[in-house]
Amino acid sequence: MVYLLSLVSALGCSSEVVVPPKLGPPNLDPPNIIVVSLDTVRSDFISERGSKNRLSNLDALTEESLVFANAFSPIPFTLAAHMSMFTGLSPWVHRVDSKNSVLSPGVVPLAQRLQSRGYRTLGLVSNIWMEGDFGFERGFDHYERLPVDLTYAARVNRRLFQLLDDQPSADGPTFLFLHYIDAHSDYSKDGRNLLPYYAASAYLEPMGLTPLDGSFCDGQGRCATDFLTGANRDHRQLPPDLLAGLRGTYDAGIRSLDNDLGTLFDGLKARNLWAGSWILVTSDHGEEFQEHGRLVHSQPFVELLSIPLIVKPPEGSEVRLTTDAPVTLEDITPSILDLVGAETIEGIKGISGRSFVKSDARSARSFVVGRDKHIQTRYSIRNLDYAAVFDLKSGVGQLFDRRKDPGELEDIQAREPEVFRELVTQLRSYLAREKAEGRELQALDRGSVLGAEEQEQLRAIGYLN
Repeated sequence: MVYLLSLVSALGCSSEVVVPPKLGPPNLDPPNIIVVSLDTVRSDFISERGSKNRLSNLDALTEESLVFANAFSPIPFTLAAHMSMFTGLSPWVHRVDSKNSVLSPGVVPLAQRLQSRGYRTLGLVSNIWMEGDFGFERGFDHYERLPVDLTYAARVNRRLFQLLDDQPSADGPTFLFLHYIDAHSDYSKDGRNLLPYYAASAYLEPMGLTPLDGSFCDGQGRCATDFLTGANRDHRQLPPDLLAGLRGTYDAGIRSLDNDLGTLFDGLKARNLWAGSWILVTSDHGEEFQEHGRLVHSQPFVELLSIPLIVKPPEGSEVRLTTDAPVTLEDITPSILDLVGAETIEGIKGISGRSFVKSDARSARSFVVGRDKHIQTRYSIRNLDYAAVFDLKSGVGQLFDRRKDPGELEDIQAREPEVFRELVTQLRSYLAREKAEGRELQALDRGSVLGAEEQEQLRAIGYLN
């Protein structure tokens, strides 16, 4: 089998290419596949924030990986984003975007496709929106959602190692899906936490914080995620020092998670699931800190939709390429199927990553589209040069120069009206096609997939207001 990274030596679209002396893929066919999803981790906190080795384990992973610098989620919502990840379809086609929606039986998700090719399939998740009944469990030999608590990564790791060690060695290849929610804003669990973002004490103490610190509670006694959602409802702009503190606690959660990822990586190596595996590390969406007026995650701006995508090949493949080609979560399923040798992939809209690693970063996809989680008529469209945010109902929009203004803060629509109109035209055309396909592939409505207790837990971390 021709591996993806065997195509990428010395290509002009990359910002960095390192070809080690040892070339060519190992003698493994088909390979193991491991997908690691880091819920609510925005890309700039992985790639640029702080000093080198701040995230020692993710930094080390990027040193032997293909890194997509322009990877995007289609929506800042765990349920819909992950369903796009595992179907190769946009949210406007699969339509699994509420507590009542279930994946259509006409869609074959990634795990089911791999299972049919002889893969042992194992999924461990830690967000109620990842409940198997939405359709996620289809194709998994074992799919398990861990109970809600303040910490997740260590428990995901322990459960994974237990399951791997308790099961006899698989004759065929293995597909693992591991989901960590540690970076997500938290709730006041049994009076044990008042912080919006929880982390191990070793990461909070240098900031002078403990889980019971009341610095992030408001005058109405709202703490943790309730503090964040309360500020949104009150349209309250937080002072700079408090925003900096919020970002600091969020960053502490990511650093704490990185430490647990080191335990995961060591455990995979000890169980011979590292050297011969493709390992993809990504996220479903980011987090906002009033860059565009709000907290938590709902809007279609870059801080919410730009996500990390790090792809480690099996040992012996060419590594360390960074490409600017724009990709989305919809591209993960076709990329993985391409890696395992699937020649024809029916019913998938995403594009294999092989197509993005070319001399022209614009050749595979010219733009990516995202949507506001709450305002269903508000979308964004991005190419390598510009980003436009536009509300189809109100007609209100903004245009940003992504090269000069990567944070998308200065609206230049008045200076570049033709660019704005062209992007909006592309957006309308794209949505018309996608929504037409979505109407043909209607998701099931079975009433609420979630029970009353689960819905209350979601409300406590900013959902189902």
